[in-house]
Amino acid sequence: YFDLAAPLHHEDEERHVFPPLMCGPDAAVKALVLRLIQDHRQMEVAWQGARAVLLALAEHPAKPPFGELTMWQKVALNDFARLYRQHLDDEEGVAYPAARSLLSPESVAAMSQDMMARRGVK
Repeated sequence: YFDLAAPLHHEDEERHVFPPLMCGPDAAVKALVLRLIQDHRQMEVAWQGARAVLLALAEHPAKPPFGELTMWQKVALNDFARLYRQHLDDEEGVAYPAARSLLSPESVAAMSQDMMARRGVK
C-alpha cells in the first residue's frame, strides 16, 4: 500500500482536493492544506525508514533482528504511524468535509476519471 497506493492517493489530493481548498475562503483550511502537502513529503521519507524495519522483520519472522527492535527501529515505526494518524485525522476531520462543500458533482466525476486513468482502470 505505502509503495504504490499511498503515493497515488497523495497525488490525487494534490491534483484535485487541495487546489479548490486553497482557492476557498477559509484561512485555517488553507494553512492545513499547506501542512498536509508537507506531510506528504515527510511521509515519503518516513516510509523509507519504516519500510526498512518491516523488511528486516519479514526476513526474520521468528525473531526480530538482534532479538529485539532497536531504539532506531521503534522510532522509525512510531514516527511513521504518528505522522499518518495525525494526517488522516486532519483529512477526515477538516479537509474532506471542506472539499465536499466546494466540489461540484461534475468535478468529482472528472476527478474519478483522472484517478482511474492514472491507475489503468477502464
